[in-house]
Amino acid sequence: MRVRRLTAGDWIANRAIRLEALAEFPGNYFTSLAEAEARTDADWQAMLADPKMAIFGLFDGEALAGLTAIYIADADPSGKTAGFAMSYIRPAWRGQGHAATLHKARLDWARANGMERVIVSHRASNEPSRKAIERSGFTRTGAVAHLWPDGVAED
Repeated sequence: MRVRRLTAGDWIANRAIRLEALAEFPGNYFTSLAEAEARTDADWQAMLADPKMAIFGLFDGEALAGLTAIYIADADPSGKTAGFAMSYIRPAWRGQGHAATLHKARLDWARANGMERVIVSHRASNEPSRKAIERSGFTRTGAVAHLWPDGVAED
């Protein structure tokens, strides 16, 4: 297994796995499947070229087994806060510790880009995500009410 940053040339694979994640877990992400399906090819390519974001793929040989992202948070005017996003591991590769590998890739990117703070969030009912976040050393600092794309209000 290896992790590498996706490039604009990976946009088709990125789109496929992202749409898969949104279809499988429609309420666990800030984006809905419909919003993602409405993106143009140029939108998908631009996402991978955005200097304020890094999207990483988890590869088993040539097979894209997982996806994750980190972005510079617009809400912090200092530009020193990053946020985790889009974590998804395909079913055949779950339960094998790969979430920690994806967390490490993002933390390495955060350090290399001068981030002083990293925000990680998950839907309150998403226990696998919570456990993976805690195993990577993060601690809970609070909760924020959110209306998820599936219409459910939950921290």
